[in-house]
Amino acid sequence: MKMRQKLKRMLFIFPFLIFTFAFLLVSCNTTEPPVNKTPPETVKDTITIQVTQTTHRSITLKVKSTFNKPAKSIELYRRRENKDTLVESYTAFTLEKEIIDDDSGKGLIIDTEYKYFAVRVDTANKQIDTSEIISARTLPPTSHDYTWQEFTIGDEGNSNVLYDVWGTDGNNVYAVGLLRIDDVYYGALHWDGINWIPIADAGGRAIFGFSENDIWVAGGGVFHYDGNKWSQIDSKLVNNRAVILDSVLFNNTEYTCIWGTSSENLYLGNMWGKIVHWDGKKASIFYEKGNCYISKIKGIDKNDIWITGWEKDGNHNDLIIYYNGTGWEIENKIPLYPLVPHDILRLNEKENLIVGNTIIFGKKGNWSIMKNPATAYINSIYGVEENNIFAVGAYNLLMHFNGIDWHKYNNLQTTGGFLSGVWVTNKRIFTVGVSGNSGKVKIIIGTCLN
Repeated sequence: MKMRQKLKRMLFIFPFLIFTFAFLLVSCNTTEPPVNKTPPETVKDTITIQVTQTTHRSITLKVKSTFNKPAKSIELYRRRENKDTLVESYTAFTLEKEIIDDDSGKGLIIDTEYKYFAVRVDTANKQIDTSEIISARTLPPTSHDYTWQEFTIGDEGNSNVLYDVWGTDGNNVYAVGLLRIDDVYYGALHWDGINWIPIADAGGRAIFGFSENDIWVAGGGVFHYDGNKWSQIDSKLVNNRAVILDSVLFNNTEYTCIWGTSSENLYLGNMWGKIVHWDGKKASIFYEKGNCYISKIKGIDKNDIWITGWEKDGNHNDLIIYYNGTGWEIENKIPLYPLVPHDILRLNEKENLIVGNTIIFGKKGNWSIMKNPATAYINSIYGVEENNIFAVGAYNLLMHFNGIDWHKYNNLQTTGGFLSGVWVTNKRIFTVGVSGNSGKVKIIIGTCLN
């Protein structure tokens, strides 16, 4: 851009100098004529662009600007193959703007490099300032090739189940539920990289954590692990009698899901249509919708929370609710009825995947059915990037999305049992449920070969 401006300057000044020289030769007036000031060079430090996230089909950028020059708007452009495309234009009074470029919902090309720059536009629609050009690349597809390790644990019978799984890394994973081993009941299992170790001090339907020393489990009670021991938060036993520690937590079991941003900002959903909030010291009712089953809570922050579930009216009417920081909005534009949504994966601030009878993709008010090979109900979905997502369900249904397509592992599917929870790292997957043959708990660990 600087070279182009210098060339324009030369083309303008050169004929002007020739004219001035000729004029002086024929005129006796020695006063120097006025000379136009050279226009200022483009200032490139008043608009900056930063790539904050890349997925296989979108790139998120943060644009910052100052008021060094009067302007009407800021325009963000995408460049590919020497073609510039306007991504978004917004008022110059907005000094910081996060923009998700997904080519207006069509999706960017997978594993492709794009360039971006922003310009400042004045009230005469003249571009007066520009940022540096930066590059970003969409994610490539990941591999479907995994090796599998299967475990069946517990005494035979109908008293064994694992609902959920969560960990900090591939050698520190917890699975929660209820299982009987040698006639002793346990509520959780801990994977240390070699063995599954039973835990009797905690158990439930849902697990979520923030570090290896800050883990929460919810179900018939609420439990917390501080790195040394498990403690029950809602009540405790004293002389074989329950002493209530928090009446709101205690009175709203059985909990089905848990999510939060910290141990001072936790949300627990139950099978009676209530969301309970824990602020680190006490609990309160955050939301209530009667005669409903809350299956999952997922969010980005306290102003962006989604709930999935269904109404317990015999028809299992879909329940998808969004909290925007000030109020609740019920989503009623679902492309499949009934979806019976059981879990949600937040891809970014705009996009979601919701699973149940199938998989739907999109955002509030704009959903589409995602092509997938599921042959059974989908219970859970989890991913670390948009090109590395796993979904599990009934009859050991297990599928992987690599950024392009879903692959179903037919060799793992059975005629009975189910997988109910899944947790993923970059190269490993842990999924838990119930074996259909013996009634023992089922655990499957997958390791990526590439």
